[in-house]
Amino acid sequence: MPVDVRFTETMWGWLSPVVDASHEEAASVGRKAQQGASFTLVVVTPDAQAMALDPNHRNPAFGLVECPSLHEFPLRVEAGHLDLFVDAAPGVVHMRYQLALLAEDGARYTLRGIKAVVHRSWFPTSLTDTTIEAGASRVSGS
Repeated sequence: MPVDVRFTETMWGWLSPVVDASHEEAASVGRKAQQGASFTLVVVTPDAQAMALDPNHRNPAFGLVECPSLHEFPLRVEAGHLDLFVDAAPGVVHMRYQLALLAEDGARYTLRGIKAVVHRSWFPTSLTDTTIEAGASRVSGS
């Protein structure tokens, strides 16, 4: 029987309109411009075992994004997903977000974000590892 897992993820990070930059470069641009964004998502894993076995797993995500530099009101996640714990380098995994956003006035945006999870000790510390390192987001819109 598949095991359905749901959790809430809240994250804050720097936002950059530079779509083709690495997440480190995007963070630098957003930090210099003092452009931040935050989101709270509910992430759904319909089958936790299948997710663990598939290195390219996708988890549906729903919620709201607050980004005052784009829109004065929260943006609704119309469609989104989180790729959870994707290998990036030895001792580092990424949480990769892609969110299709819809504003009250009909404007649409796409937010792509990365959260780096750095394993800092021999002790299993996944929870604390995910709460310290943060990535950057890139946004494009219409």
